[in-house]
Amino acid sequence: MAAKFREAGGVALVLVGLAGLVLPVIPGIALIAAGVAVLGADHALVRPLRSWLVTRRLRNEGWRKAAKRNEE
Repeated sequence: MAAKFREAGGVALVLVGLAGLVLPVIPGIALIAAGVAVLGADHALVRPLRSWLVTRRLRNEGWRKAAKRNEE
């Protein structure tokens, strides 16, 4: 029973986060990340989104390291 509530809450967070990408008042990225964290890796909705977020994070880390090397 608790798994159904967790799934419903995670999907709701992701949907509100998607709306927040368009609306200026709602923090979209933060709500999407929270929804992904609630749903976990075993949910079919999250797998592609989670892999995209990991790829994006690794790309950002590479840019930061390159920027630090250029500063020195």
